[in-house]
Amino acid sequence: MKPTVVIYGSSTGTCQSIAQTIAGKLGVEAIDVTTLTPEVVKAHDNLILGTSTWGAGDMQDDWYESEFSISL
Repeated sequence: MKPTVVIYGSSTGTCQSIAQTIAGKLGVEAIDVTTLTPEVVKAHDNLILGTSTWGAGDMQDDWYESEFSISL
């Protein structure tokens, strides 16, 4: 398998638990989006992103606060 990482944002721990389960099944690392760096992105061909949604589909806060904040 090409280098893969599971990246998640989680306020309540549910998405974190699911991300860690998926990563474990794939034999790869799961990391919190708040610790994401350009080096992690460059080192992996596949990025699996996990986030919960809030309200009317708003993304989980960590995604907006990360170095790679997402503009919607």
